[in-house]
Amino acid sequence: MATNFRLPGKIKSFLLKVAIGKSGAIREAIESSAFTVHAGLHSDFDSVGHVVNLYLPFPLLESIGDLDEQENLAEDIKAGLNACARAIPNEYIFAVILEAFDDDNPDCVAAQRIIKGKRPIPESTVWKPGYVRLFISHRDTHKVHAAQFAKELERYGVSSFVSHDCIEALTDWPDEIRSALFSMDALLVFLTDDFQASWWTDQEVGVAIGRQVPVIPLKLQSKNPYGMLMSIQAMKGNLAEIQKIAGPVFERLATDFSDFDRLRKGAIEAFANSTSFNDSIFAMSNLLPRVSKLDPADVQRIVSAFAENSQLHGCIVVRRDLPAYMKRLTNTKYTVQGDRLVKVPFA
Repeated sequence: MATNFRLPGKIKSFLLKVAIGKSGAIREAIESSAFTVHAGLHSDFDSVGHVVNLYLPFPLLESIGDLDEQENLAEDIKAGLNACARAIPNEYIFAVILEAFDDDNPDCVAAQRIIKGKRPIPESTVWKPGYVRLFISHRDTHKVHAAQFAKELERYGVSSFVSHDCIEALTDWPDEIRSALFSMDALLVFLTDDFQASWWTDQEVGVAIGRQVPVIPLKLQSKNPYGMLMSIQAMKGNLAEIQKIAGPVFERLATDFSDFDRLRKGAIEAFANSTSFNDSIFAMSNLLPRVSKLDPADVQRIVSAFAENSQLHGCIVVRRDLPAYMKRLTNTKYTVQGDRLVKVPFA
């Protein structure tokens, strides 16, 4: 009976059709995936439903977000497939399931690639978990400045990829750069006078523009933005005071970045990972006030971090201000008891 189904044989062409005109996560998920179809797994009166498994490289799957965000993306792809399948009577897509590509999984090995010859993106381990991912495109002559800038941005919940600083010895560096490019949230251009002399930097900018992630040109010397960068408003900075630009760059990132949840998570992670009282005060005063809502996972992260991190529960400013902050965002009263942030039960 399965051989009589028409829809499974159309899945590849329909997936490509869904990707046309799309940007961001949907197009990347489709173009970078391999797929299998489990035909006829569900029936609904006189109709039969099929299940499509999309296998994505882990960094790409991770960049989509948590399980809820992955399910939302899968629902969008399913809706697109069913729109394409309207002309096929009595068949529909029951579910689209996103999974990480695993070389040890026979289903993945046997899966059909959407675009033949497209290599899977290798997993990147350079990003700090939960932080916003910023790729800093720079010339090797300015790697020290880029590394200094990246370190300062960590205080804002931003994890930066600086190729000459992040890639370990003996690593396949083109693959590592490619992995970071296809899992970044945004790209910062260290626009120096020698920037255009490198093929790599131009290609990095091209990937970011093609993926339609935010691109921030940072003019650091006399050279002006060129090519497709000309249409993007540039910021100005000074290599001699590069660390002072971190704040304005974060402000620009917060303006350009459409995924508020990623910024929220990054701010909370920076608070949780404070390594000094100064970091704790900075996060309490400058980062958490930007967060206007907390989900249950955020609340648990803050409560557990306060208990586990002595730079938080030992900081007088955090002990003073955090209970009021939590009450404002959760409508629940909290108090500090020793090294714990405790919910106050209703009287």
